[in-house]
Amino acid sequence: VVRDVRHCWNYTQAMIERARLLRKAIDSWVLEREELRPLYLKSSDWDLLEALDKTLKVAL
Repeated sequence: VVRDVRHCWNYTQAMIERARLLRKAIDSWVLEREELRPLYLKSSDWDLLEALDKTLKVAL
């Protein structure tokens, strides 16, 4: 599991990158569980994560 650390952007970038790689599994997992559905990421959310991932890769 890749987790975020407040002062280390490389961990944030790694966490986002891993989530993007596991997008299908994450979407399925969230949709299968009623209590997690409010956390479902829309396509626009994933697009934002992609842009942030690219930005952080350049910055690091």
